[in-house]
Amino acid sequence: MSSQPTPDWDTIIPVNLAMIQSKIKSTPSPNSSPPPTLTAVSKTKPIPALISAYNSGQKRFGENYIQELVEKCEYFSHPTNRPNFPDIKFSFIGTLQSNKVNKVIEAGYKTGLVDICETVATSKLAKKLNDAVVSANENANLLDGKLTVLVQVNTSGEESKGGCEPPYSDSVFPLISFILESCPGLGFGGLMTIGKIDDSATAFTVLNNVKHAVESEFGDSLLLANNEFTMSMGMSGDFVEAIEHGATSIRVGSSIFGVRDYPK
Repeated sequence: MSSQPTPDWDTIIPVNLAMIQSKIKSTPSPNSSPPPTLTAVSKTKPIPALISAYNSGQKRFGENYIQELVEKCEYFSHPTNRPNFPDIKFSFIGTLQSNKVNKVIEAGYKTGLVDICETVATSKLAKKLNDAVVSANENANLLDGKLTVLVQVNTSGEESKGGCEPPYSDSVFPLISFILESCPGLGFGGLMTIGKIDDSATAFTVLNNVKHAVESEFGDSLLLANNEFTMSMGMSGDFVEAIEHGATSIRVGSSIFGVRDYPK
């Protein structure tokens, strides 16, 4: 069988990004909040696709797989390439195993490319991330460097979805406390969830309820990275609904890059 032809990224991506941005701007958000940050989910996509998106104005990308993240960070951090992409950033949005943390920090955080991890759901993972960041900061003589982390919340009750399970007062609250009190290398940024395919609205409502409960529980002691409570929710199929429910960050992949071609 012949391989599939390489897509014309420079034709496809600018058009798709423009359509996504148009939908973002035309979708009303609660309390007239600013438009959400768009994270372009680039898993399984080659570097030329990211370059096309970057040249079309997209600066933040999301990666799910460690090896892909490492390869892309190595490319964009290379001294020959870095000047051409000065403000490119990556969020890690996949399942992160504790034994892979050092790879994320070495390839991403230490190069200044990875500044957010959206999928923290245990104090064990938070501690591993914190220890790796603190070590990296010490080696680089950085006194106040932090990796922003979001606490992932399972709002759908599906076993296939990761995140803190209800009752959230027993899972989310202790984890946030641990991050705030015991992780000087991490900054608590907010919450993240993945909506249910046939009922995203309920999941987004649950995440809003968790946010309000967190704000009530922690009050003035809730120190937020970047002084904003990030609500990361919404993907290609439901990002409009997510914006209507107060998303401050959305994760869109296939609507920008096309259907993913997973290895067989």
